Amino acid sequence: MTHSSKDQTEENWLREYYDNVEEPIKTKEETWSHIVSQTGIKKQSRPSWIKQKGLIAVAILALFAVGSLFMKEDQIQAFSWFTKYFVTTEGEVTQISEIQGDPPAVKKQLLPTEADIHVRNSTKSHEVSTFAEAQEITEVDLSRPDYMPEDLQLERVTIYYDQDKTRKVQSLYQNEQERQLVIIQKPASQGLGYSKIVDNQDTEIETLTIQGEKATLLTYKDGWLQLRWKSELNQWVVEGSYSEEQIVEVAQSIR
Repeated sequence: MTHSSKDQTEENWLREYYDNVEEPIKTKEETWSHIVSQTGIKKQSRPSWIKQKGLIAVAILALFAVGSLFMKEDQIQAFSWFTKYFVTTEGEVTQISEIQGDPPAVKKQLLPTEADIHVRNSTKSHEVSTFAEAQEITEVDLSRPDYMPEDLQLERVTIYYDQDKTRKVQSLYQNEQERQLVIIQKPASQGLGYSKIVDNQDTEIETLTIQGEKATLLTYKDGWLQLRWKSELNQWVVEGSYSEEQIVEVAQSIR
């Protein structure tokens, strides 16, 4: 199957799915009917005080469900602002999330029209061997580290594009034994947010400060380290099979 026929098949499938999507619940009555149909609630004979408590509990649940549908735009923005950076541990996993900048405005029309459905081309990439060559083919002001472990040399710089805009720039350093260190620079124009879930049994998590900004260091049991932080203009990742001191020193030296 060619790319064009594959894209057309996907687009036809999306249009068919769009035409048959269920209407969202809009009113309190519809919400209550939905709760009853999903939970199988039936009329039962029980003391009046139990009924009252049950009605209160159901009313709270229904109010929460309906209220979330009609939440004001400024309330949504306030919630998003408070979730800019957090590390949440639950059981054997930890979720690391970061959002920077003002949240996008809530659109009045939540669903796209049928005319908006289309298949977008995959992200393209281009590899070069020097920063000078990379700078010539990207609009992003590239930064590089002043410090690098002595045995490492720049192997290649890969620029990833999304609709002709640079999505991220990945620099790979490697020694003769193929030991690697990677630096990723993601511009603010492509959004500064990520969410990552890690296994606490296989990963150590540490919070550091890099260039005055909060950073998260992940140390995996295979010896691979990954350091993440954000600056005003970029989101950064420095990772490799080097010591914490070396990874941090590389990150602190990026200019």
